[in-house]
Amino acid sequence: MNVLVLNAGSSSLKFSLTDTRAQRHRLRGLVERIGLEQARLTLEGRTEAVAAADHAAALQAVLRRLDLDLVEAVGHRVVHGGD
Repeated sequence: MNVLVLNAGSSSLKFSLTDTRAQRHRLRGLVERIGLEQARLTLEGRTEAVAAADHAAALQAVLRRLDLDLVEAVGHRVVHGGD
């Protein structure tokens, strides 16, 4: 199964497409400096400037570069600081 894994930080969005059957990453990358004019997307070692005024725009930039037919499930890292 190919799982798109997302990890949103305060000004970044890390992502990977992981093949759980083969236990390997098909691809991975990140969007940095979300909310700034200098936002950039790095995918498989190649970096380019992107318009990412917020996390929604950053996610759209990522999704435009993926073959969505490969994605079978989506997961997101959640951190909870409560008791």
